[in-house]
Amino acid sequence: CGPINGHLTHLQQLIKNSSEFQHKITCLIVDEAHLIHLWRLSASANPPFCEAWSRLSILRTRLPVSMPVLLLSATAPSHIMTSWKQSLGLRDNLAVFRSTVNRANQTYAVRRITGDLKDFRNLDILIPCSIDENGCITPEDLLTKLPKTLIFMDSIDLICTAPLAL
Repeated sequence: CGPINGHLTHLQQLIKNSSEFQHKITCLIVDEAHLIHLWRLSASANPPFCEAWSRLSILRTRLPVSMPVLLLSATAPSHIMTSWKQSLGLRDNLAVFRSTVNRANQTYAVRRITGDLKDFRNLDILIPCSIDENGCITPEDLLTKLPKTLIFMDSIDLICTAPLAL
């Protein structure tokens, strides 16, 4: 996030000192850009989570003014976008593209856990019934019948154990 032990990283040195390197950078892209604003703020007596975010404006000043900047966020409210414009020195002709996060190829579901969190039978709904008598699913069935799935778990122990149970 910033200098390590007070020393600039190699990338930071190149950006700061090498105009040749600066000209090789063709655009500035930040994913989850709503965090630029949040991560540079300190929480009570704690230092900012990632103070380097507050120095993105310095990086921006070292790059050509005409360089495209792409800030991606599905959740940035207007006051955060105003913050981007001010802190990154973005021009007034800022283009904002809004789109829904709902996708036709995605399904969102929340399911109440039955019993203990460590009872991975709760995840049985994720695996289709086309498992053979040996408990195996063919590679073809994996590609065609098993949808890509994201499971949120907030315990490292559960995360490590779940694949073994599935």
